[in-house]
Parts: sequence; C-alpha cells; structure tokens
Amino acid sequence: MNPKTILFVSPCSFTSIRQRHQAFAELFSKNGFETYFLDPMRTFGFSIFKKKINEINVLTPHVPFRASEWPGLQTIASKIIMKLLQRSELFTNDILWVADPVFSASVSESWKKIIYDRCDLHGYFPNQNKSAWRIHEKKIVARADHIIASSPPIKDDLEKMGAESGKISIVPNAADSDWIEREIPDVKPLVPLHVISAGAHFEWTDFAWLKMFAENSKIVLHIAGPGRGKEFYELIKHPRVKYHGIVDHGSLKKIFDSCHAGVIPFINIELTRAVDPIKAYEYKSRGLYVWVPPVPELISHSMTDSCIDSKLCLNETIEKLFESSTGSLKKKTPPSWEERFQTIIELLKDSKS
Repeated sequence: MNPKTILFVSPCSFTSIRQRHQAFAELFSKNGFETYFLDPMRTFGFSIFKKKINEINVLTPHVPFRASEWPGLQTIASKIIMKLLQRSELFTNDILWVADPVFSASVSESWKKIIYDRCDLHGYFPNQNKSAWRIHEKKIVARADHIIASSPPIKDDLEKMGAESGKISIVPNAADSDWIEREIPDVKPLVPLHVISAGAHFEWTDFAWLKMFAENSKIVLHIAGPGRGKEFYELIKHPRVKYHGIVDHGSLKKIFDSCHAGVIPFINIELTRAVDPIKAYEYKSRGLYVWVPPVPELISHSMTDSCIDSKLCLNETIEKLFESSTGSLKKKTPPSWEERFQTIIELLKDSKS
C-alpha cells in the first residue's frame, strides 16, 4: 500500500527559522507519509516550484497577488494554488494540515482529514485586521476534523469563535531530540555571563528589557535572529552586544552551548501571553537558565527558572550564580517533538486509508 500523503500549509518557509511546522512535517515524513510542505505564497506568476529537502517535497507557489486582509480576494489566490497543485498532480486528497489561515479556501476541497494547527493568535499581530483573520479561521474551524492548539489561551480563543471543545487538543511546543542533553553542559567560568536572546526581534519584543542586560557590566548579550525597528538596530550596536544575524539551526545550537542563560524578551500583550515559546524548550535542552520578563504566562511556564523584573533583580540573580559552587541548576528535561507527535498520531488513528 502506498504511504499516505499530507499537505502542510505553513505560515513560514521550510528553510526559515525552525518552528513546529518543520518539526512536525519531518516527523510525518519519517513515519511513512509522503509529505508536501507548502511555503507561503509569493506574488507575481502562475507556478509552483518543487524541491526535495530531507525527503520532504517543498513547494513554493507563485500567484498574481496575496490579499490576506481581503478574504474574498485571498480566496481567489488560494484557489489558484489549489488548481496548480491539482494540475501538477503533486499530492492526493488524503490529509490537509493547515497552519496558515489565509489558505482557508483549501478546506473546501474533498479531504479525508483536515487538521488545523494553531500556535498563534492570528489577527493580533501589529497592524493586522482581526475581523479578516476571523473570517479565514471560522471557515477552517467549521470544516476541521481536529484542531490543535499550542497553549490554553489559544484553545480558549478558538472556543470563542465557535470551535467545538471536543475537537481541540492542546499540543505544546518542544525541542529536537538531538538537542536534549542527558547532562547539563558545564559552562563555567561565569564571568562574564553570556546571555542569549534568539528568535525574531519584532514589535512584540521588549527592547528596554534587553537593554537592561546589555548595560550590565557582568553580561555579554548575544542576539540571534532577524529584527527590525530603531530600537533593534540601536541594541545590536551596543558595545556589550554580539549580534550573530540570522543563523541556521546547527549554528544556533553552537551559540547556545557558549552561553549560560537564555531570555524571552516579550512585552506583556495578548499576543505574547498566548505564545508557547519554542526558545524556552531549546534553551533548556542545552542546559541554559531560562529568564523571562514579568509576563504571567512566561513566569508560570514549565521551562522558566527566574523572572527578571528590574536591574536589582538581575544583579541579585547574577550574584546567586557567582556564589554557587557550580553555577548549576535543577535539570528540567524538555519534551521532544517525537513525544508531541504521538498525540497527533493518536488523533489520526481513525483516518481512512
């Protein structure tokens, strides 16, 4: 029997910063599924480019326009992509995995199983039209066989838009199994203390909080990942900041291994309070302390070690590390993507062959 096929509709490109989308796609591929990963649509053209990356069929669609904030027009763009896929015979109508709501028109096709994976509060990002994203999402929610939420606040928001509670499963984020060490690496000596902030440093980043770390004479602050805005560019020019730029996942692992602590610099807004940050699991998988600002959901996160809410608190936290004989902490072993994947496999056990 031929393996099942699954089409991933992702909000990020396969080769961009690693998120749950790439991790789950790879696990489906490793478990015998013919896996197609649809990158976000590009404008200009009527074509789909295909390339193989680690046995995954990565598809890059080109259409005349993208109109996320205009659901009617966006439906036309999405249907063009579906027609291109069908004409190219790139997949069957087995399983659709939707993680990008703007591709809501895809749920109108005849699928054996539709899964909606929601790991963000769509419509809550800066400058987004919330009502437009609600139109996309309600269409998906109405047709989805299973809905996966990465955090309880996201589940609550799904129920507000009419999703059946029994259809929703909470599947949080995780770390790659080959990142999870059995023993915490010894990163002594602790002077200076190397602190890393990894990920996208966009409008939801608390740059004033990060600057507090950079201005501490006992710290070297590392920044890895993309960023934008005046505050970001001022920060990476600071003399005690080492900016690594956008790095691949393997290089990021090496940077983590040279650091003592990882930080999650979120401002306290509805969007960030619903996020289950992958970086928390990745920091902890490499034996780093995980420090967060005073955002309640971050403070209570299972991977968090300390909340840093002021310069005084930061200094006290550093002193405790310096006074410790080993600079060590109680080990918190993060879950792996393989563990999270088992929940998804259970959901699909009743899928038609």
